[in-house]
Amino acid sequence: IINSLTKAPSAQASLNTTLEVGSDQWRRVLLDGSSAVSERSRVGWQINVTDSDGYRDEASYDRASLTSRWDIDINDQFSAKTILTYTEVDQSGVSSLSEADYKNDGAKNFYHNDIAYREVEALRFSSELNYQINNDELLTFIPFYRNNETAMMPSWMISYDPNIAKTEFETLGLLSKYRINLGEGEFIVGVDLDHTSAEYNERRIDTVREGEIYSAFSETGRTNYDYKANQLTTSPYFHYEWVAAKWHFSVGLRYDSFRVSYDDRLDALTAEVGPLVMGWGGSLSPEYRHFRPEDQTVTHEQWSPKLGAIYQLSENQNIYFNYRHAFRTPTIGQLFRSGSSSNSADFAPVKAISYEVGTRGQLNSYLYYELAIYQMHIEDDIVSRIDNTTFDRKNVNAGETSHRGIELGLDAQLNQEWSAGLSFAYTEQTYEDFSTVCGISACDFSGNDISKAPKTLGNLTIAYSPLTVPWLSMETESSHFGDYYTDETNTQRYAGHDLVNLRASYQLNEQWELYARVQNVADKRYSTYTSNRVGDTELDYRPGMPRSVFAGIKISF
Repeated sequence: IINSLTKAPSAQASLNTTLEVGSDQWRRVLLDGSSAVSERSRVGWQINVTDSDGYRDEASYDRASLTSRWDIDINDQFSAKTILTYTEVDQSGVSSLSEADYKNDGAKNFYHNDIAYREVEALRFSSELNYQINNDELLTFIPFYRNNETAMMPSWMISYDPNIAKTEFETLGLLSKYRINLGEGEFIVGVDLDHTSAEYNERRIDTVREGEIYSAFSETGRTNYDYKANQLTTSPYFHYEWVAAKWHFSVGLRYDSFRVSYDDRLDALTAEVGPLVMGWGGSLSPEYRHFRPEDQTVTHEQWSPKLGAIYQLSENQNIYFNYRHAFRTPTIGQLFRSGSSSNSADFAPVKAISYEVGTRGQLNSYLYYELAIYQMHIEDDIVSRIDNTTFDRKNVNAGETSHRGIELGLDAQLNQEWSAGLSFAYTEQTYEDFSTVCGISACDFSGNDISKAPKTLGNLTIAYSPLTVPWLSMETESSHFGDYYTDETNTQRYAGHDLVNLRASYQLNEQWELYARVQNVADKRYSTYTSNRVGDTELDYRPGMPRSVFAGIKISF
């Protein structure tokens, strides 16, 4: 769950402008303004325009986004908060690199001329309507609308099934809830409704490769997929919390009903399996497999309970416990873009059961801490298997994984000039029951560590604001990314990395502020994602940015 908040507009007219430049032709303009429309009404807006050539060759990134908000207090009981956001992103693709290129030419990119591009348009509109029935009761309705379009050439499919995929979806929904204060407790009951109409179109392309560089592409005229799916989600729920002496309890239950109607718009005669070509291990295999489910309706139902308790040890310290049952339904793509799987529409929801116990508080006037221990078990994960007799691949709900760890957070105000913050996490993530595709057979990785999951993550910041120069603030940040196995067999490993970043700002006056930051001060070589195919010992790397410098100016009116 992500709680996405927008900045509340101010009744006082204001305009803030940020101009920023940096390495690799980074340019960004931020605008932020608000004002009163009337005695009971306020508006605010933010604009973000970003443009960058990127560290990698031909890896440009462009973004333009607008967020606007209108708050109005119609009377003492009724208020509304209306939000409109629109975002455009145009991003070039970047390839992974071999170890030799990663170490000697990290800026290299095998995708040129918009190969593996991604273009996104996203519109969101919502209006939160609050009716204060009395001092203890609140009724809230949030109707919302969203419209997304994404066109992309999936980078991970360039070498074996190149295509251009376009996804569009449009949503109408309503979030509603009733909240009542019961003195020693609070009760919330609500229902969420979501109707989404989605379309997916995928066209096969041919790519042109000059040496190791993918330099161009052309459409073949073949359409792999063209379907429409309408989804209706109905989710009633309740939440109750109450206080008893030093205890604070909470309990909740949610029911989700999903109904998806799927319509394949391709002619039934369109081939699903291509001609045989020389494939894995020297054997003949189809050039492509694009199985398509028959028109159908898929339904899922799920109950999700939650429990929580907090015990107040003292005024500034407590211990807490949480239990959560969560899930996710298979995506429209997992259900109906079957690829080489013949039964993808049969997937069940992936379920996660988690427990957390922790303590948090303030030890003295300057040290705040939080320590948590958690255990999560995921069931019915979607994994791929191949029948050892027929060599037919099947995606099934067969995976179980275990995730446990410790998380620590510390914030300290050392004195009037110095402060520090530390966050650290240690995790153990394991395949409990997990099989996947391994050549023309199935490999069982049960008991192995989950690949691409670092054991440790950490971040340490130290900030300095000298009393002699009150307008100056400086901060150093050290980030730690631990080692991990790069595939499910646990035979290859990435060593992890540690980076240092610096930030500083200087307030010239109430209207003008200068700031700068240096990322990766030591200019260390590191990889943001390292992997290898099962059975292949050669690692693929996604190099991170070298030392980069950014500077900007903030102007307030």
